[in-house]
Amino acid sequence: ESVDTDSDGIGNNTDTDDDGDGIVDSFDKDPLNALSKIYLINSSTTLSSDINFVSIGAVEIEVTNNAVLTIQSDITFPTVNINTQSQVILNSGTITSPRFKGEGNLIINNATLYSTEINVNTTQTNGHLRTNSNLNLPSGFTQTGGTLHLNITNSTNSNNLVLQGNIQLNGNLNITKDSDYVPIPGRVFQLIQLNGHTISGSTTVDVPELLKSYNWNTNPLLIDGSTRVIFSGHPAIGLE
Repeated sequence: ESVDTDSDGIGNNTDTDDDGDGIVDSFDKDPLNALSKIYLINSSTTLSSDINFVSIGAVEIEVTNNAVLTIQSDITFPTVNINTQSQVILNSGTITSPRFKGEGNLIINNATLYSTEINVNTTQTNGHLRTNSNLNLPSGFTQTGGTLHLNITNSTNSNNLVLQGNIQLNGNLNITKDSDYVPIPGRVFQLIQLNGHTISGSTTVDVPELLKSYNWNTNPLLIDGSTRVIFSGHPAIGLE
């Protein structure tokens, strides 16, 4: 055989990774181009074993051809591109991906998802949606159950929701704080950047425990995106 794209001494007819980019040819969108590291899923697939796609060299996962990708294990993804009429269903496990995009559908069931940007039609029915920084949510994000988590680190740093459109929350919004941070009355936390958009639905808001006689005013949270610490029984009192 005369063709050996990656010059590894194994001809392309025998080599399972012709371009040597770490992605086997059967899943490589461009198997002869080592600079294209897109892992292609074009038929319905269930992942039930732990996989780190970043460590094998993939820079993007593309779900296409009406495929349904079902996750029921711990998975580390790069960017996930869900094409039209394709779906990614997160049934269980802990899934990490910096970004979901595309014209398909993302469904969060009983899994825990860590992400920073979701730009695809998304429904959360259960499970947990978390971020280690800020979380961009798309227009039409719908939460019918489950929990969305935001953490306050200190007086100037916290996880934020950044809305790209109107969203609907009908599950739980869980606000936590670092154990060594003690907020005091008057401190305002802008946890949601509405950007002119609105939040509809009926969600429960959980907040961390405070010192005695301090409380949280969460009334503005779904209106202007803010919450603050107050003296119990006196929502207008308390300056830092």
